Amino acid sequence: MGGLARRATLFSHLRTQIDAQKLLIVAGTHEFSKGKLVCSQPQAEILSTLYQTLNYDFLTISAASSTFFEQLKVPLPKHYTLGKQATFQQYETKHGKIGFIFFPELDALQTPSTQMLNDIEQLCTAKRKTVDLLVGISSWGYKNEKQYLHTKSEQRLDLLLGTGSGIELEGRFMADGQILWCRAASLGKSILKIEISNLHNQQTQKKEIQTQFLDLDDSIKSDASIEELISKVLNTNMPETIH
Repeated sequence: MGGLARRATLFSHLRTQIDAQKLLIVAGTHEFSKGKLVCSQPQAEILSTLYQTLNYDFLTISAASSTFFEQLKVPLPKHYTLGKQATFQQYETKHGKIGFIFFPELDALQTPSTQMLNDIEQLCTAKRKTVDLLVGISSWGYKNEKQYLHTKSEQRLDLLLGTGSGIELEGRFMADGQILWCRAASLGKSILKIEISNLHNQQTQKKEIQTQFLDLDDSIKSDASIEELISKVLNTNMPETIH
């Protein structure tokens, strides 16, 4: 959890350097919890406050984690809960519309079903022309994401942001250059910064997309308020299933 304090410092820096209408900070499911979430109500309250302080524009959360917090009667920060069907969310920015397709959640060791793939295809078809940038959010892992990117499709995403098992990717063009595939770094050791200069161009490769991993190393000072929250979590004996 130590990287969260440095992450808060980096987020604060980005927010002072970039117009709020040009910046979206998002996190995948594995940012919040990589395994079964088990903690006490006080721990859950601290975790919720911690992620609220980080102030993501949205944080994807597994259905199990969402249900767990509901049972404890602890509100979650701004988030999107993954379900069994692909879903869509649109964000309006000063320079264009960005659509996010949330890939359905997989059970352990499961591969995407034909229905899941069809749901994604239908959303891509329905939303492709309504937004300037179409982004997929996946927790499927490297193998399943790669297989998806090799399937034939009439309508494509511009970006696929992946998490789960497998290697990190700063950016790799797939599907004959139609989709830029990025995957989060493991263990929270860095964040991925994506800059898009030409949002309105219909071709992904001409949107002028630049990607860069920003390392959360000793050169970044830890945020004191986040460190304090982490200390409270650790002092209440956080189970190993919380990451």
